Amino acid sequence: MLEKVLKTYKGLDPEGLERKAIGTLLRLAFLRGVIYALVVPLLVGADESNYFIDLQAFALRVAPSLGRPLVGEGAGQRPLFEALYLPLYLATSGKTLFFQVIALRLLGVCLGVATIYVIHLIAKRLAPENRFITLGAPLLAAFIPQFTHVYATIGPDIVATLAASVCFLGLVHLLKEGPSVRWGAISAGSLLLALLAKRTGFFLIAVALVLPFVLILTWVPKSEERRLYLAGHAGLLTALLPLGWYVAGFTSLKKSLLILQRGLDLDLVRRTLNILSPTGDLFVTFWVAIGRLAVMLPSQVYLALFVPVFLALAAAAVYLLCDLRRRSKIPAGTAAALVLFWLAVLASVAVVVAKAALVPSTGVAQGRWIYPAIGPLAILLALGWWRIGARRDEPRALLVLAVPAFIFDLFVVRSYVIAHYYQSFPAKLNLASLTFGDSMTWQMGQAIATSRPVVATHPLGYAILFAAYVALFALLCGLLVQLALSRPPPAQGSLSDTSKD
Repeated sequence: MLEKVLKTYKGLDPEGLERKAIGTLLRLAFLRGVIYALVVPLLVGADESNYFIDLQAFALRVAPSLGRPLVGEGAGQRPLFEALYLPLYLATSGKTLFFQVIALRLLGVCLGVATIYVIHLIAKRLAPENRFITLGAPLLAAFIPQFTHVYATIGPDIVATLAASVCFLGLVHLLKEGPSVRWGAISAGSLLLALLAKRTGFFLIAVALVLPFVLILTWVPKSEERRLYLAGHAGLLTALLPLGWYVAGFTSLKKSLLILQRGLDLDLVRRTLNILSPTGDLFVTFWVAIGRLAVMLPSQVYLALFVPVFLALAAAAVYLLCDLRRRSKIPAGTAAALVLFWLAVLASVAVVVAKAALVPSTGVAQGRWIYPAIGPLAILLALGWWRIGARRDEPRALLVLAVPAFIFDLFVVRSYVIAHYYQSFPAKLNLASLTFGDSMTWQMGQAIATSRPVVATHPLGYAILFAAYVALFALLCGLLVQLALSRPPPAQGSLSDTSKD
């Protein structure tokens, strides 16, 4: 059957094959999200029960007849997430808890697939002729188990991630194409939406402050005019600092800064020396930390992941720094976009690590808090691997990336997620994983009070889902093979770009 499907694609040009490949990848990402949404027990995702309670409390303002929860003090702190999920919550409020939670999770799956597609668009605009980056970056994001788990559970993280990704897409268009009212409005609007979704989007403020300098250096050709614009923008920022602090008083940013200041006053030296601990936690939980940090892999696996990640980021950094010194190979807009990507990744990591190291109440630094920068990070990783060796044969190198990612994902789901939450699979849910506090909402409290185990989906249903997952991946690999055979390997050189800056 796979051979018949691939025969229909033989007449397509490389662009057509690439479109089919990204379409197959998005279907694969959606199916993976559905599997995670069904396999992971109800409301055991990272802070998922708290987000569900807050959503219920927020809904009571719109429909008081739904009842009254016992908790929900966090309602209203993430207005975009609550406003986006509220219609579906109200539409399913009369259904069972299982139906309602799964419906809300599937909404997150759709947002996650949209985020992966936006990452592809960013990479496509940055390097349209480099298939390893345009397909490798979204493929990497799609196969990160923790990222799939986050968008397959209820929470604001994927909302902030999608908004931030759209913001980066607009910024790349501005840097590559020049001034544009439409893309400027899209970037500004999506930045505001990311801030309204969750505090993890606050690193975009650092990007926004540096952006005018980057735009001036990219758009203004004459050095005299550049100096004038740069001095003007620096003066404007200095003048707006008091106003910015006043405006921050109406948001949670000021509260976060005050908490950080109190943390700085507490044994600064000791907490600064402990900064390596949250950095390691951030890396570990970025890849796999399913549930409430319940499903973790052996340390050897994370170490094995660290090596290629470190090499890729080092190669991407060296490539950009060497080019900035030569000022020759990478077009100005592309180089400026890569600089912003590095700033976004470093700012997001710095905010999370500093807060975890300096503020005791933060707890474990979690990788999902830097997912709003997953688009730039995935592109930088793909760029680094391309520089290390993938540029010799981009399509075949995609297979080298895709196959281990697929095996790793199956390994995590089967050997760790299912093994942790289920005594045998498919079977009854382990009651130990369903222990919620007494402050749960009346809906969840009623469900738990029965002390009855939740029965997993029918075994045949899981068999069909996993079979479809394997079949879609086989189709993706077939498309990558045809893409590799459709043209000769690209000539070695700089980051390919046919657009005019």
